[in-house]
Amino acid sequence: MITEDNVTHLGCGFVTSKKGLFITAGHVLLYHLHEIQRIRIAFPELEDSCSLYKIKVLYSEYLDPTLRRTGINKKSFHQDLAICRVLSYNFSRHFKIQTKRPGEDEILRVKGYYNPDKVSVPIINNTVDLSFLETEDTQFQIKHRGLSIFSTDSNDYEKRPAIVTSEKKFSNCLTLRNSAHPGVSGAPVINSEDKIVGIFLGGNQNLHYSNILCSKYIRKNYRFIS
Repeated sequence: MITEDNVTHLGCGFVTSKKGLFITAGHVLLYHLHEIQRIRIAFPELEDSCSLYKIKVLYSEYLDPTLRRTGINKKSFHQDLAICRVLSYNFSRHFKIQTKRPGEDEILRVKGYYNPDKVSVPIINNTVDLSFLETEDTQFQIKHRGLSIFSTDSNDYEKRPAIVTSEKKFSNCLTLRNSAHPGVSGAPVINSEDKIVGIFLGGNQNLHYSNILCSKYIRKNYRFIS
């Protein structure tokens, strides 16, 4: 998020094509939309100076799961996705997406950045110093193989999924064991082959669970975006 003179870290994302197709969680962009004056991204791993790049939003959606109405089909999709294009993208590195869901015993990793002190930094000649960011590289495993649970009731995560009410369950997500720091939303969830299996959406650090948006749903939405 950028004001006139400063930049604030809101979340993470990843590039998935040589043309600079950029994927992140929808709430990273849309939840703070009323505060954002300009949207930019930077690549701390690839640039010492962290140049800022403009992005064009091609598709975006976000629906807070706690606002979901009761009585909706249990296979309803959870909406939390943003697809963008990085303008003037000039790197060759990008992630490949695997649409197959990971196995229950498969070890997954979330790789991203977070801001431990929630500070903002000045923009100087279209570059920023992001050395204050901490890296996140955490292992995860599937908690619920079936429908993913989103709930404000901590007891729901200890119940058998079959007895949790349908309006709290989504078919295009997975619930994982473990959690990451706030600010990692939108980060890639990768398997042992370094392929994307989902987007990290967030969770509860005290309960040690997290939710991810499955890669098959991501592909479904960006497949026809040129």
